[in-house]
Amino acid sequence: MKEFTQPINDIVLYRYDVEVGMVNLCLNLREFVPVKETPKGWWVKEKHSVCYSYTKKRWVSKNPIHKSFCYPTKEQAIKSFVRRKEVYVDRLKHQLKMAELSTQLGPDVNKVPHGIEYCEY
Repeated sequence: MKEFTQPINDIVLYRYDVEVGMVNLCLNLREFVPVKETPKGWWVKEKHSVCYSYTKKRWVSKNPIHKSFCYPTKEQAIKSFVRRKEVYVDRLKHQLKMAELSTQLGPDVNKVPHGIEYCEY
């Protein structure tokens, strides 16, 4: 495994993230650089970190099949971002549905609404 004292200058990988403010969203493009190379991938750190020795390293594949933490092109990175947010929305919709069903519960446990199962432990 090759280990680099400084990041490899000609390789940059990308990841989009979003910061949620009170009234707006801020889409951030984060850049990562390899600090170690393996036969199948790289250990990467964020490019704009203050100190390379104190930031978290992540391993990424050179040829990701399905998903990766960061990507060699901005186009792949934005597609990954959109997909991550679609999955997030689906999970939140499910949680909302469960919360809405929970609000239908009343003090009479003998009249449990359709879709809710009463369990005693």
